[in-house]
Order: sequence, then C-alpha cells, then structure tokens
Amino acid sequence: MDSQTVTDRVHCVVELFGVARLLTKTKTVPLELPEGTTLSCLVSVLAERWPILVGRVIGRDKTSLVSGCACNVNGREFVRDPGTQIRTGDNVLILPADAGG
Repeated sequence: MDSQTVTDRVHCVVELFGVARLLTKTKTVPLELPEGTTLSCLVSVLAERWPILVGRVIGRDKTSLVSGCACNVNGREFVRDPGTQIRTGDNVLILPADAGG
C-alpha cells in the first residue's frame, strides 16, 4: 500500500475570474494535489469538481483551458503548456484571455 505524507502533496490556491467564477459561484479554491502535479492535472481536478466548466472554460478533453481563457501562475507569467509544474504555494489564476484589455 502506498501512503503519501503531507510533504508528498502540493498545496496551491486557484483563483477563478470571469465566467469561471460566475458558473461556480466560487472565488478561490484551495487544492491539495499529488506531488509532480501539472497544469493539466489541476485543470482535470477543476473539471471533475465543476463539470459546468467543461466546454466553457475547460476544454472537452478536460485537461486544458478553452482558447478564450488564460492561466497565470503567481501573477508573474501566463502559461499554456499543460506540462507546467504546479508547486506548493503557487497561486494559479484562471481568467478570461482578454481580462484587463
């Protein structure tokens, strides 16, 4: 049996904006994910928790965002690569691609 300790988990917060926030009626989502979690894994967790996001914010594959949405990590960089590593302490923003414009 494989047991994971607290140090084997990634603790991050996802902030939802725009349509994602309206559909889920949620502003922030604290997540605890397996070590080695990628953006694709994080999006899959959101799709599982809120199926209403699929097709509107999350792609039908449930591993990526639709083209009208963007992901920003820690307010520093916009990321699209599904293999982007998510680390403990990361603040992941899911927002409309045209936000602020």
